[in-house]
Amino acid sequence: MAWLETIMQWFSEEDVGGDRIIDEKWQMLELNGDPSRFAVSNENLPFEIGIYINEEFAHLMVFTNLETADWYVKDQRNIYYDLLVQNNKNLFVKYYLSGENDTVALRTELDLAYLNKREFNDALQAVIVGTMWLMKKMGLLDEKSCEVGSDNETSDKIMKMLDKGISKHEIINSLIKDCGMNPEEATEKVFALAKNGNNSS
Repeated sequence: MAWLETIMQWFSEEDVGGDRIIDEKWQMLELNGDPSRFAVSNENLPFEIGIYINEEFAHLMVFTNLETADWYVKDQRNIYYDLLVQNNKNLFVKYYLSGENDTVALRTELDLAYLNKREFNDALQAVIVGTMWLMKKMGLLDEKSCEVGSDNETSDKIMKMLDKGISKHEIINSLIKDCGMNPEEATEKVFALAKNGNNSS
């Protein structure tokens, strides 16, 4: 399957100076002996992303360990409401319940007829940001205090970390976990600064 080979090649083409998530170093693992399904992981992400390719679509998905079937109705209602609101806000990612235990999961689908590396990267980034939002919402990311002042100080902090060779994913996770920054804001800020830094060099 041509698209399967293409997408796997994208994940294997590490570009240290790249400004896209797909340019990071990824590990790939075939799932259940099915060559059309594999998982990707990154050392700076606390979860794996499942990839499934069929004749028409590329599917990106993350299954959490949040089984909500036995939750109190009030707790179910609260999280389901939040997920529905996010579904309305997010252009790429959709949250849903999977299996008999109503496990929270998220996914996106890309039409292979119009797919390119840029669109795939955008979808991958959206899945990562969406999962980080969910983990933070459910208290799965430790909240820690972080001394970050003005916007310029935050930018300086990010640039210093980039100059030290710290990966973009690790910086994003630090801003989310240690500073309590919104996942979308952290991702956009780090990649924008990394791109500008590359352009100025």
